[in-house]
Amino acid sequence: MTDSVARSSGTGRTSLFASAGTLVATVSGFGRNLALAAAIGTGLVADSYNIANQVPNQVFFLLGGSAIFFVFVPQLMSHARTSAERGDEYGSLLLFAGAAFGVIVTALLFAVSPLAIQLMGGSSWGEAQSALGFRFSLWCIPQVFFYALFAIASQLMNARGRFNAVAWLPTANSLVVILACIPITVIGTVQANSPDSMSAWEVTLLGGSTLFASALQSMLLIVLLRRAGFRLRLRFQVRGLGLRVTAAMGLLTIANAACFQIANLVTAALSTQAGSTAKTLGYDGRGYTAIFYAQTIVFAATSVASASLATVLLQRLSRHYAGGDGDAASKELNEAILAMGALLIPVTAIFICLGPVGTELLFTRGETDAAAAQFIGVVLAVLAVGLIPYALHDLLIRPFFAVHNAKTPLRSGVVIGTGRVLGSFAATMFLPPEKVLIGIAGAFGLSYIVDLPLKLRSLNRRLDFKISASVIRGYRTALGAAVLSAAIIGASTTYLERAIPQHWLPRTMLFFGGIAGFVIIYYPLTARSPASLRQLVRWLSK
Repeated sequence: MTDSVARSSGTGRTSLFASAGTLVATVSGFGRNLALAAAIGTGLVADSYNIANQVPNQVFFLLGGSAIFFVFVPQLMSHARTSAERGDEYGSLLLFAGAAFGVIVTALLFAVSPLAIQLMGGSSWGEAQSALGFRFSLWCIPQVFFYALFAIASQLMNARGRFNAVAWLPTANSLVVILACIPITVIGTVQANSPDSMSAWEVTLLGGSTLFASALQSMLLIVLLRRAGFRLRLRFQVRGLGLRVTAAMGLLTIANAACFQIANLVTAALSTQAGSTAKTLGYDGRGYTAIFYAQTIVFAATSVASASLATVLLQRLSRHYAGGDGDAASKELNEAILAMGALLIPVTAIFICLGPVGTELLFTRGETDAAAAQFIGVVLAVLAVGLIPYALHDLLIRPFFAVHNAKTPLRSGVVIGTGRVLGSFAATMFLPPEKVLIGIAGAFGLSYIVDLPLKLRSLNRRLDFKISASVIRGYRTALGAAVLSAAIIGASTTYLERAIPQHWLPRTMLFFGGIAGFVIIYYPLTARSPASLRQLVRWLSK
């Protein structure tokens, strides 16, 4: 983005195209959450659905799904350098293994699902809520098979440089669920905090559409993979595919994923139980769904800014390191860090100062009232404190996997996972039930903040990578401008919010006026910074 951070041709443009698809998929995914909030609210019914839908996903990653994303691309790049035939043999082996893995994990989850639902809800879940969660789980668990196929096929596409198709496909998934929510919202009988109110046809429609959406997404990607030139080989020579290296890295990556997924499961259980306990004590039942929706917004921002960029970066770093060009890899990584900060620093500040107003506008409809929607924004503002370290984590572990080093990312996983679990338990012990989610959100950000300097030191020691002076200067200027802008807009918005009526039009004007005011203050303060929005646009166009 500057002379001191040299560019490799095409990185920004490639990331831009991939991010465009990710942006559309993110918007549609967010629309899915809005449709779900309108159909089943954000209370106990939504907790039952979201726990049933998310636990299979988390168990998939816990038992090895993450190895697919981080271990196989470097190996695929190595085989592609040898011959296309060997690359297809390796890919075919991965598809068969992934399908078998999906079947085994699905069967395992069916066997333990009653116990899993009971553990996630704890003693705070009543019989009706546990029964609803179990019925949803019967529809959601088979998604694991399709998760496995999609994960393998997406990495085969990425290794061929076909990032765009993978980025766009989740849109189809979201649209299916959105269509299913319409009749539930219009003619359904759901009451947000009454699990008994959801009828059998509503459970079947929502659960069945969730499963069908995952299957459709995976099948479409398999078709696109074949059109990209991949040929499934029913017979392949296993010797020489580097399976020992893959297995060693895979085990470490599974251990790494276990740290994150155990933390996810623990925080999901604690937040779910806090919501039920708060409801019992006479407060609104704001549990797992509130933090899930707030995290979805955070993850949406990082998926556009860093996930697509990190996916492109892993492929390019693998190529650079395979060719022995460490300097080019360091330059690409510095570019990525600077580009990500240029986009996410102002987004973080907007989340913090305008989060409650924004979520009120987005979620207040159907079974979700204004107070519940604003609470999601409060949780979002707390989560946003850790947004930059979280996005940097996703970026900074890629160089280690590119050189087949899974030990260092495992250490980061231990630090982050331990911090999240301990912080979440502390929130449960020392905060009242209606405030526990805020403490859990704070533990999320703090754990990534603590681990960030440790990762940077490891990059320097193991890969001789140093943050450039341009990156340091850019982040310093952007962070200072963001703090000042957020303080001014946050104070102004809080004052004006009390004076305007609870109507969507003035609240919308307040929200977009706040964003405009933030940009008016922030942009000139960062105009000459290497992390300015103008420099970001220039980088993306090259």
